[in-house]
Amino acid sequence: MLNAADMRTLSRLLDEALALDPAAAAAWLSALPPPHRHLAPRLRAMLIDLRSPGFANFLADGPRVAHDPADALADGAAARAGDVLGPYTLVRLLGRGGMASVWSAERADGLVKRSVALKIPAVSVRSTVQAQRFVRERDVLALLNHPRIARLYDAGVSAAGQPYIVLEHVDGLPITQACDAAAMPLTARLRVFLQVLAAVDHAHKHLVVHRDIKPSNVFVDRSGEVKLLDFGIAKLMTAASGDDIAPPLTLEAGCALTPGYAAPEQLEGRPVSTATDVYALGVLLYELLCGCLPHGPATASVARALQASLHEPPTPPSRAALQPQAASRRGLPGVAAWRAALAGDLDVITLKALQRDPADRYSSVERFAGDIRRLLDHRPIAARPPSAGRRLQLLARRHRAATVTAGLGLVVAVGLAGLAWQQQQQKQAQEARSVAIRDFMFDLVDDAEADEQHPGSEPTGRAMVAGAVQRARASFAQQPRLRGELLAEVGRMQDRLGEEADAGRLLREGLDLLQTHAPPGDAALNKARAHAAASALQQGQVDDAAALASTALAACRQGDDCAKARYYAHAVLCSVELRRARVADALGHMRAGVAESERAFGPGHPETARALQALAVVARQAGQLTLAMQTIDRALAISQAQTLRLTDRIEMQRTRAVLSFDLGHYADARQRLEALLQQNGAASERALLWRLLANVHLALGDAAAARDAAAHALAGTAPSTPEAEPLFAHQAHARAIALLGQPQAAAQELQAVIEGLGQAGYSAHAMEVFRARRTQAAVLLGAGQAGTALALLQALRHEQSQAAAGQEIDYAKTLNLLGCALHTTGQADAGQQAQREAARLLAPRLPADHPLLQPPIPCATEP
Repeated sequence: MLNAADMRTLSRLLDEALALDPAAAAAWLSALPPPHRHLAPRLRAMLIDLRSPGFANFLADGPRVAHDPADALADGAAARAGDVLGPYTLVRLLGRGGMASVWSAERADGLVKRSVALKIPAVSVRSTVQAQRFVRERDVLALLNHPRIARLYDAGVSAAGQPYIVLEHVDGLPITQACDAAAMPLTARLRVFLQVLAAVDHAHKHLVVHRDIKPSNVFVDRSGEVKLLDFGIAKLMTAASGDDIAPPLTLEAGCALTPGYAAPEQLEGRPVSTATDVYALGVLLYELLCGCLPHGPATASVARALQASLHEPPTPPSRAALQPQAASRRGLPGVAAWRAALAGDLDVITLKALQRDPADRYSSVERFAGDIRRLLDHRPIAARPPSAGRRLQLLARRHRAATVTAGLGLVVAVGLAGLAWQQQQQKQAQEARSVAIRDFMFDLVDDAEADEQHPGSEPTGRAMVAGAVQRARASFAQQPRLRGELLAEVGRMQDRLGEEADAGRLLREGLDLLQTHAPPGDAALNKARAHAAASALQQGQVDDAAALASTALAACRQGDDCAKARYYAHAVLCSVELRRARVADALGHMRAGVAESERAFGPGHPETARALQALAVVARQAGQLTLAMQTIDRALAISQAQTLRLTDRIEMQRTRAVLSFDLGHYADARQRLEALLQQNGAASERALLWRLLANVHLALGDAAAARDAAAHALAGTAPSTPEAEPLFAHQAHARAIALLGQPQAAAQELQAVIEGLGQAGYSAHAMEVFRARRTQAAVLLGAGQAGTALALLQALRHEQSQAAAGQEIDYAKTLNLLGCALHTTGQADAGQQAQREAARLLAPRLPADHPLLQPPIPCATEP
C-alpha cells in the first residue's frame, strides 16, 4: 500500500499527466525520474481508467482492446436495481447528487454477506474532471481509517468500463434530523458534534481537507454513532504549505461546494486549508444549536452567500431567529430558556469558528474540540479569558459535590428542617388533591343522575362529561393547576365518546393551564401534551401533533410517574411517522411505547395488550410479519384474562385475521372475519371488516363475493368512519368489478382513490398510495392496456426503490406485476429478471407455502 507521501506525489503527477495528450503522456511516463518510477504502474492504471480508448492504447503494455462506448454505462443514472458491477448487485438507490449516485448493494458472488453502499459517478467516465475527482475520492478514502468515517471496502471498474467504489453502508439520518428526531438536548448535541470533530481531525492529520461538511454528509446511525461521508471534493495538502496540489481539478470543477456551508475563501476562489473545514463545522454547530444557518438557507446562491459572508457578520446563536416549536427538540420549555442556554460560551465558540479571516478561527479542529469539551466539563474555554467571577462559577459547577460539602455544616440544621417541612407540605398537598379528585368524581356521577324535572332518565357518558366540565371550572377556579389536569382528563373522555372537536378544545384549555402553572417535567402536564397531540393528529394537524408529543418526551424523560406520558407520546409519534411514510421510525416509537406501557401499567394490563396490538399493526406495515404475528398473539393471550372494551377486542381479532391473510392463509382469514361480523360492533368497524373480507374473497378468486362485500363496506360508511377507509373500500370494489368485466369503470374508481388519498394527507410515498397505483396498473394490464400499465409500473418501481425501509414486500409485489407486464409486451428476459428479484425479496419475508412464492407466479396485485 502507498504511504501518505506517495499518495501526495501520485496526486501531483496525475494532474501533470492529465494535461498532456496521449502520446506526450506516454513519453512522460517513460521518463519519470528515479524517485517516482515506482509510481508508474499506478499512474498508468489510473490514466487508463480516466481517459479515452486511444489514450489506453498508448499506455497499455501490449495490445489492448478499447472499450466500446455502447457497452459502458454512460453514467450512474443509467444503473438499475439488479445490475451487476464487478462482484456486486445493485439493490436499491439510496441517493443521487450532481456527481454520483449511491446504491445499496450486495455481493453477487456470495463471499461476504453484508449490505454496502456502492457509489457510481453520475457523468461520463472519459476525460472529465468529475471522473478524476471520483478516483481522487477513492484514493483519499484509502488513506483514512477512523470509526467515524465511512470505510472504503473496495473499488474497481466493471467489465463495461464503469468505475465504482464500495463504501460502508450507514443506516441512519443526517445529523440535524437525527438530533431532532431524538429530541436531543444541547449537551447531547455537543457530544455528537465531538464525534464529527474527531472524524475531521483524523482526516486533517492525514492531510485531507473535506471541503463539503454539511448535514447530508454527516450521518448518525441507529446506535447514535456519527459517520462522515462523501469525500468527493476533498483535497490533499502538502505538509509544508497547505496549498492545493491539484489546480486543474480545482479550477475546472466549477462551484463544487454548498454555498450555505462554504467558507468565504471557498466562495472567493482563494486557496483552502484545514481552516475551511473549521468554518463549515462552525456552520454545522450553529445549525445543531439554533435550527437555522448563520447566513440564510443552504440553498442560497454563491453570490448571496458571498455577500453575506463578506458584509453580514453572523448573528450570535443566542440572538438567532429561534422557532418556538423547535425548543422542545432541544429539551427546553421555550425560546427564553433556549436563548439563555446558548448565551455566553456557546456564542463565543460558535462565532470563533465562523470568523471571516481563516487566521482568526480555531487553528485546528483539535482546538475547536478542546473548547467544546471544556464547556461540557464546566471549565473556562480557551476562546476567551474568563473573569474571576466566571472562574468561581465554573469551579462550583465542576466540583458541585465538594462545594455542597463545604457549605453543609453551615446550613445542615436549616436544610433538614426545610426538607421535613417540604415533605409535610407535599404530603398534605397530595392528600388534598386526592380528596378533591374523589369528591369531583362523586359529584360527576351525582350531576348526571335524574333530577325532579327529568324523572326516570338514565345518566349517560355525555351528560357526565358535560357536568364534569362545568364543575371543574366552577369548583377549581382558584386551583388552576388542578383545574387544568381535570379538564385535560375530561377532554380525553370526550374524545373517547367521539366528540373530537370539543375534546380538542377542552384538551387545549387544560394544557394551557398546566403549561402556565405546572413545572416542565410534571407528569400530568406531559400526559396532557400527549393527549392534545393525539387530538391534533385526528384533526390532520400533523406538525402540531409531532411537536407536542416530542415536547412531552423531552420534558418527561425519567421516572415511572412519567411512563404513561411517554407511552402516549410514543404512540402519537408512531402515527406521525406512518403519515410521513417513515415506517422504520414508526416501529421504533411503538417498540418504545410498549416498554413504557409495561412500566406504567404492568405487563398483564389491558393497556399493554392494546399497545402490543398497535405494535403488531406497525410491524406488519414494516414488512416484519413474523414479529407482527408473535406480537398480536401475545396481546391476545394477555387479553384472555381481561375484560376489554368491545372495540379493542374486535380490533385485536381483526389484526390477527389480517395477518393470516398476509401470510397466505386465506381460508383462515375469511373464517375469522366472518365470525367478527357476527358480533355487534360499531358501523365503522363493520364497514372495515367488510372491506377486509372483500380483499380475502379476491385472493380466493371469488370476484362476485368481493364486489358484494365491498358494497356492504361502502353502504356501512358512517360519520365516525376514518376519512381514508371508504377509499380503501372503493379500491377493493374496483378490483372486483375489473375481474367481472368492467375495467374502465374500475380504472376511473381507482384514479379517484389515488386522488382522495392525497387529499386525506397521505404522502405520495405512503404504502397505501403505492398499493392503489399498483392496483390501477393491474386493472389496466388485465384490460389489455399493457403499454400504459408498463409505464405506470416502471415509474412506480423507480419511486418504490427509493422508499423507506420496511416496504420490501410491497416493492416485490410491484416487481412481480412489472414482470408480468414485461412478459405481455414481449420482453420476456426483463420480465424474468424482475420476477426473480421479487422472489429474492419475498423469500425471507414470507412462509415457504405462501401463494406468492408458488409457481406459476401469480400476476395479480395484493391489497
